[in-house]
Amino acid sequence: MNKCNGCGVLLQNSFPTEIGYTADIHTSLCERCFRLKHYGEYRSVSLTNNDYEKIIQMIPKDSLVLYVTDILSLDLDFISSFKKVLLVVTKRDIMPKSLKDEKIRSYFLERYSNILDVVVVSSIKNYQMDLLYKQILTYVKDTVYLVGNTNSGKSTLLNQFIHNYGEGEGEITTSMYPSTTLNEVKIKFPDFTLVDTPGLLGKGNLVHILDKKELKMVTPKKEIKPKSCQVEGKGSILLGHFVRMDYECLGRSSFVIYISNEVPVRFCNYEKNTYRENKMSKYFVDRGKDIVIPGLGFIKFMGRFNVTLYLPCEVEAKVRDSFIA
Repeated sequence: MNKCNGCGVLLQNSFPTEIGYTADIHTSLCERCFRLKHYGEYRSVSLTNNDYEKIIQMIPKDSLVLYVTDILSLDLDFISSFKKVLLVVTKRDIMPKSLKDEKIRSYFLERYSNILDVVVVSSIKNYQMDLLYKQILTYVKDTVYLVGNTNSGKSTLLNQFIHNYGEGEGEITTSMYPSTTLNEVKIKFPDFTLVDTPGLLGKGNLVHILDKKELKMVTPKKEIKPKSCQVEGKGSILLGHFVRMDYECLGRSSFVIYISNEVPVRFCNYEKNTYRENKMSKYFVDRGKDIVIPGLGFIKFMGRFNVTLYLPCEVEAKVRDSFIA
């Protein structure tokens, strides 16, 4: 039984509407991956997070796990499931150069006892990939598992690894869409076997409800230009047509917005956001805290604020300690 080199599912030529279908059973890609790779056509699947979590649960408990998260959202919903984690923070190229890698590294090592080390990388810039490979060799026995949320940069990272250190040709399918990898994909490297797993559907992530045009808008393609807002009293601000934030500043202060440069930011007069049916969530945030909107970005607060977010019903914002000084 052949597996698709792109998404990892078993190939079959009997059921055109099912995953793994290909007219030629001897090919290396299923039709879904072929059309996504060559024509940018995305076809959703019926698999759910429960299906993907079952695959993750099969990882042996003493295995080394490369847990991949992108620097904008830092999704770590499932990291406590593993004992030995080498954390890989991707997309370093989209954050300002003034942010120091050591600051990010210390942030996680101080908060998670199961993290062996942290490597900050940019796959498309080939930044610190040699360091990551060296760190894997430090901890791996024979197999390392690649785990992360969808849209975390996991597949792009793996393809750069294959290009740099692989023994043969080929690549897995990458895209900005959720559920691109559907099953385990095993890749042999000279010193170990790497097993790619399906991207987990992080809870409350905006990308799961966006169309193709919107995904392109919220996905940063180059270094983010932070938007600093000096405010006093009450106000309201729109992040594209995705989120409205009402705020009350306790004194005069500021906040800084880290999202794609393609998403417009503007102040408004408490107008309704008609993007989708919204829910209202209230927060009190103090200096040194971020509000993260998974799939969109985060807002760093420089003082004390009462904040009300109007979000699409499927999206869950989070408050965390800021990792940017």
